[in-house]
Amino acid sequence: MKRLLPLAETVAEQAVSTMKEWVEAPHSLQNIILVGGGAFLFRKAVKAAFPKHRIHEVKEPMFANVRGFQLAGQNYASSKMTVAGKEKVPGASGELE
Repeated sequence: MKRLLPLAETVAEQAVSTMKEWVEAPHSLQNIILVGGGAFLFRKAVKAAFPKHRIHEVKEPMFANVRGFQLAGQNYASSKMTVAGKEKVPGASGELE
């Protein structure tokens, strides 16, 4: 993987450059949050493209999407259970178990 890293970084730089063209008002952004399994590949390119912005990377970014889907599913199940007059689903308060 080490020998492919420069190629991956180049692709990340190109992707961030293209993304930056689509951001109408970069000065209006306050935070940039990196998530997903490739977050580490984009960190350097994002910092270079947005040097004045706060850039955050969530803990264990590889699992960020699945945690979001879990919360969405729990909240959905909780709302359905509440409508049906049943107890709420354990853990559906937004807390991950």
